[in-house]
Amino acid sequence: SALIAQDDWVIIDGDAGVVIVDPPPVVLEQYRERQARMLRERKKLSKLKKTPAITKDGTEIALLANIELPQDCPAALEAGATGIGLFRSEFLFMGRAGYANRLPTEDEQFESYKMAVTAMKGRPVTIRTLDIGADKPMDNAEETALNPALGLRAIRYCLAEPQMFMAQLRAIL
Repeated sequence: SALIAQDDWVIIDGDAGVVIVDPPPVVLEQYRERQARMLRERKKLSKLKKTPAITKDGTEIALLANIELPQDCPAALEAGATGIGLFRSEFLFMGRAGYANRLPTEDEQFESYKMAVTAMKGRPVTIRTLDIGADKPMDNAEETALNPALGLRAIRYCLAEPQMFMAQLRAIL
């Protein structure tokens, strides 16, 4: 038998990590109140987005966003970021199965970096060079043959692949 029937109400509480199927009216009302409270809090907090980040003693704090792709820049600006603290460039190299598993060209990388810099309208953009390893494998056969446990990742990987690394540095410059 199915755990969830057609037309059942389902509450997914990501904070508590629970799913409540066909909740009784009192539980449904509690969650509606909780949702309304969270929306009110979010609305209050959204007013702070444009407030300068300054400590009580007058020290300015830069609120920088981390992005994976240049398309993330508008959301960073909308959230009130004063720049990009980390552009994770490895995401330009990952998930490229549709590109015959080839690395992004220097021009493709340049266009992505240019999009991010342009979107940030003069605010700082910090680009991290390729950081591929056990937690972020690329989709090509060369990389899967490497053993990240031996330490060939991040800058070590870049230094072992100078053509790829130099193309990335030229694109960034």
